[in-house]
Amino acid sequence: MGQSTSTPSKPQGWVTVAKKPRRGNLTDDDLKLIEDAYLDAFNLNNDEVLHHLNQEPDQPSTAVPVYSAVEEMLNNNGYFSMKLAPPSEYLQATEAALHPILHFNNFDTKLLGEDRARKAWEEMRPALSLVSAWLSAPEARRRFWHRLMFGVPTTDETGNYYLARSPLEDDFTGASETFSAELDNLAHNLRFYWIPSNTPCGRSSTSQGICFFNLKSIPDRFNKPLHDALRTRSNPAARKYLSAYAPRIGLSTIFLYHLLRPALRRDDRCADMRYQLAIAKTLCHELCHALYKSRLLPNTTEPHVFLRDQVPEVGLSFDFFLGGSRFDLRSGKSFIGRLDARTWQFMLSYPRIGAPVPMEWVGLWFRKDTWEAGREGFREETLWGKAPEAVGVPGPDVFIAHRYAPGNVAGEPGLFKEVLYVERKVVAPVQARGKVDGPGEGVALEEWYAEVSRQEVERARAEGFDEEELVGPWGGYEQSLTRSASERL
Repeated sequence: MGQSTSTPSKPQGWVTVAKKPRRGNLTDDDLKLIEDAYLDAFNLNNDEVLHHLNQEPDQPSTAVPVYSAVEEMLNNNGYFSMKLAPPSEYLQATEAALHPILHFNNFDTKLLGEDRARKAWEEMRPALSLVSAWLSAPEARRRFWHRLMFGVPTTDETGNYYLARSPLEDDFTGASETFSAELDNLAHNLRFYWIPSNTPCGRSSTSQGICFFNLKSIPDRFNKPLHDALRTRSNPAARKYLSAYAPRIGLSTIFLYHLLRPALRRDDRCADMRYQLAIAKTLCHELCHALYKSRLLPNTTEPHVFLRDQVPEVGLSFDFFLGGSRFDLRSGKSFIGRLDARTWQFMLSYPRIGAPVPMEWVGLWFRKDTWEAGREGFREETLWGKAPEAVGVPGPDVFIAHRYAPGNVAGEPGLFKEVLYVERKVVAPVQARGKVDGPGEGVALEEWYAEVSRQEVERARAEGFDEEELVGPWGGYEQSLTRSASERL
């Protein structure tokens, strides 16, 4: 049967049949011990997290956000704000319209208590609405989700482990019905937790999440005595449950800072959309791990979902399918900053290069009319994979690169600072004009920056720059690159 783009029936209303997780021979004591292991793993340093979250009341900030020279210029050119339609024209689904995976009863309330956990969940309903839309979109199922769930694990002649196209993908309707059933099963086994972050007040990138597949996957350091108790449990079923598929997703408490203080987001709807998009991307990233592991394949190594993926990480595969690059949000206590889109090579590196994401692209994801029936072509042409990429010739009109500013005789240490380029010329900060160069004509952006950053990292090291802050290109994935990516090293 040829490919069909008919809208699958399941997402309309997301009606599911209630199922109970399989208990096997587990006793109530076994289940409590298992749940305690998860709670201890996810709820470290609760007192510290709650202290930060309780520091300030929910009220509009009187402080003017302190933007760098780079962000000030972006703020004036459509990267922070745009004219919006009335709120009624944007996604804000009721709980019944969300996929059951995202219903409130799948979110743990131990850290925050019932009321505050409900408030946080309500405040991220735009993100939950968007995730439901991403899961149900026919073009996303056809181009990504069906490959993740049904792709055939294959190793090519160069050693790349990837998911080859499955014949199941040729029957879109059948594959979509099966995928919907897999989502329903996951909804009855998955639970979300708020996991403490080292930066609970949102001082760094808000893209953090983690997915555990079973109790055995939780590092011992989280609670070794409890792990030992589980391993020595006399009940064989309890020991077996250590390896059984029981997915749990942790969302960073970084997100809670603005979710529990919605005043800033109410005053700036564009900032709220950037925040919600970052949450939605994180949720889907972790759901990819949970869905792939639900296949229970004998090879536990994650594959390249597609050979075009440059590292084998199924969550990152979705990130790049979504944006064409990996984007992260910058935010702080008094502001929600820009979204940065980064390439495979520099997504995790420091120093790095990236391109700011225009607000127009962000806003389109949340419009209700974007998700009307028959608009699959519009979404493919305008949204999926269409965030800017800091690659190629000439590359995006606007990009941002970390450039090294050496220390001075007054004793100030050297720093990597953001420099804004427009049409390959330095425009901000003004102090950088004439002091740092841009890529030459005809030079691919990523090749230029790979060499520039290599030289500047060497100089920074020679001047005593903190080695722990430096992360090379590919962010530690060098040993698992596809052949096409490794040839660039």
